[in-house]
Amino acid sequence: MNSFNHQYGNHVICEFIICINILRHLFTLNQRFLVDDLGFKQKRLKCGKIPPMKPLLLSLSLSLLLYLVISPLQAEVGEQAPELEISEWINGDGVTLESLQGKVVIIEFFQLWCPGCNNFSIPLMAEWGGKYFHEIKAGKLYQLSVHTVFEGHNFQNPKRLRKFVREKEIEHLVGIDRHLGDDELPVTMRRYNTNGTPAMAIVDKRGVIRFQRLGGFDVGKAEGLIGQLLRE
Repeated sequence: MNSFNHQYGNHVICEFIICINILRHLFTLNQRFLVDDLGFKQKRLKCGKIPPMKPLLLSLSLSLLLYLVISPLQAEVGEQAPELEISEWINGDGVTLESLQGKVVIIEFFQLWCPGCNNFSIPLMAEWGGKYFHEIKAGKLYQLSVHTVFEGHNFQNPKRLRKFVREKEIEHLVGIDRHLGDDELPVTMRRYNTNGTPAMAIVDKRGVIRFQRLGGFDVGKAEGLIGQLLRE
């Protein structure tokens, strides 16, 4: 396990325990209401101990564990960042990661209807835009977002995205991840193995991925890494 994965190991375990408890409580709640065989009336059962985990619940829990453990490990930290495959750029001319070498690059992967994106990654990118304003202006740091649509394709279309970018006052470069044929997963999302949104990647001046995370993360530690990469 590399240092990045070790850093989030305890966090993953905590997430798993919390989700198991949620599933168990949902199962308990479902058992509190039974239908009377004669009158088909609902009657409330007395709350007792949480019943044993049924096969379906166990299966869901194991699937959840697999997701929580594997998804943070998908980041290919330490490897060269894959090139972006963008069908359309918003807020400026397109760029390539090759052209950005020599800068620290922050890449946000998002969807416009994603709650985690609207509550975490999009506000964070705006915050970092202000916090690192001088570094960005000096050409030392570059921010960009990639709209990686893997669900709700008809709703999350380019027209709606352009309106969303205006309403959210997103000023940095935004790219629309390219879809090939009828493939539901776009190209850049596949290349980075993000497994969902929001996801964030930080690329160093040599074009190497130094951080990648799906979902929430310790912002302070990420900022510490950004500062380190800027000094390298």
